[in-house]
Amino acid sequence: MKLETERHEPLNILKAAVVYFALVFGAGFVLGPIRILFIVPRFGVRLAELMEFPVMLVVIVLTSRWLVRKFQLPHLVDRHHHYTHPVRSRRSPSSLPLVAKTL
Repeated sequence: MKLETERHEPLNILKAAVVYFALVFGAGFVLGPIRILFIVPRFGVRLAELMEFPVMLVVIVLTSRWLVRKFQLPHLVDRHHHYTHPVRSRRSPSSLPLVAKTL
């Protein structure tokens, strides 16, 4: 049923994009007040942002990895970081961080 999954692929991508936005925005929404109220007064604005960055990066990577598996999204990058056709590409865990960057 390859034809069946290809027909629903744009809908899956849209669903995954909405869930990705909600989760990453939600994490930023929770971390923002913590940064402003507790970290900025002690360390300053720039250092507080630099402290928040790794946490957000982990949230972005884990969310994108989870969504690629959950919605069975095609990988657009092969192991050597070359663009591949979505229908012919294989699932490569090494390309997951690159998928997160493109979202």
